[in-house]
Amino acid sequence: MMISKNMKGVSAVRAASVLTSCKFSHADAIEMTKKNDPAVSKFLEKSIVAGMTTDNMPSLVAEPIVRELGEYIFSQSVPGKLISSALNLPFGAKLQSISGKGSKWLKEAEEIPVKEGEVNESALKLCKLGAIVMLNNELIKFSTPCTNSAIRDLITSESVKEIDKKFLSSDQEVAGVSPEGVLNGADEAENFIELFKKHIANGNTLATSSLILPVENALQLTDAEFWQIELLRIPVIVSEQADRMMLIDAQKLIINVEATVITPTDEAVIKTESGTVSLFQNDATAFRAITYCGWQKLDKAVTVLAKS
Repeated sequence: MMISKNMKGVSAVRAASVLTSCKFSHADAIEMTKKNDPAVSKFLEKSIVAGMTTDNMPSLVAEPIVRELGEYIFSQSVPGKLISSALNLPFGAKLQSISGKGSKWLKEAEEIPVKEGEVNESALKLCKLGAIVMLNNELIKFSTPCTNSAIRDLITSESVKEIDKKFLSSDQEVAGVSPEGVLNGADEAENFIELFKKHIANGNTLATSSLILPVENALQLTDAEFWQIELLRIPVIVSEQADRMMLIDAQKLIINVEATVITPTDEAVIKTESGTVSLFQNDATAFRAITYCGWQKLDKAVTVLAKS
């Protein structure tokens, strides 16, 4: 059955909303959804076995409704927009990357000379991104498609902001926590023309590359730059989280997303910038969404404009 784009990922939110409206009784939630929403009912049954705890959540990531939500959220992000051209490998899979180049007209049985040969082994590591949305129970109890869609969009907005902030950074990898930002160790160029020249010189392919622009740069492109981008047919991605113009060759990235699992609670005390909030005292529920995703950069996949 085809699912319209505006409803993608909503089933995972509905599962959490129904569970909340049934006062966290899995039996009642399963019964409520069994007839009209069997996919949600089936997920709720499996979540009982998993216990819906953080430690057991990975056992739920294979479920279709949480995979759909994860894919929906990730598709709104910069790495999600690059994923179709990237190496989409399973988490933990080893990839031996061999970089080097060379060419020559050959005599019979003559070897091709290779310059700058280097062998690296990489594996895509699974990371967990957490996002949280707090809502009044009066709003949640109706569990309408519009309400669930709004909750999905709030979770998506918060998640995408953090994914792009990390992806487009120069941060180093934090083992077991977060992946490396693609700007870490990236080659810098002094101007627009050099950006493209250096990107190609580093062995990247324009056919699989995208130009990432900060909003300010997108608004200040000269006519010449605009037509050069058009002529080269480079896909352009504008991001609020980008602070510099950059070229990224997606085929030199490993990118994957597994799922987004939502855990609702009405008992926690949530820390906010202005203090702490008791969900119980405020008749509210927090939707904690964990997105299982990751990326790995290979070779010199990124070229960035130097800061002026």
